Amino acid sequence: MLHETWLISPVPGGRDAHRFDLEITYHNVSGHEVRLKSHHYGGLGLRGRPDWVHTRPEAARLSFLTSDGTTDRMKGDGERARWFYFGGPTPNGQAGFAVMHLSGGPEQHTRFNPKDPFVAFTPVKRAPINIPADGRLTMRYRILLLDGRPDPSALEEEWRSAAR
Repeated sequence: MLHETWLISPVPGGRDAHRFDLEITYHNVSGHEVRLKSHHYGGLGLRGRPDWVHTRPEAARLSFLTSDGTTDRMKGDGERARWFYFGGPTPNGQAGFAVMHLSGGPEQHTRFNPKDPFVAFTPVKRAPINIPADGRLTMRYRILLLDGRPDPSALEEEWRSAAR
């Protein structure tokens, strides 16, 4: 039905983070229109450490941040954000990742699972998407792997630079 292709490109940068760009393309090879139903998952999902699950004490120290400045996990769920950060405690201190939605493709909304250490950008949170026969749906992201607490202004600058 859909042929999925990932293009991963490392991005050179400073010592503050490891970076890569990710382009995901779905090509409809079914010969018929494919409808991706509205759902709170879909798109790109990432999982945090297993000890960040809600039943563990580490969960109380998780960090969430969206490009709109939201730091509350529940309030940030469903935001139409440019980027989000998710992180928490590790044996070596705070660590996490930022996911940035880059230009092109459908708008993206956040999904912050209320219990499990799972976050996502999803294009079908608010409405379904139809991919015509032989059509393509492409989504682009930049992902940063970070040690320490995030710097919101640095993340915004990174997004502005990458989204061009």
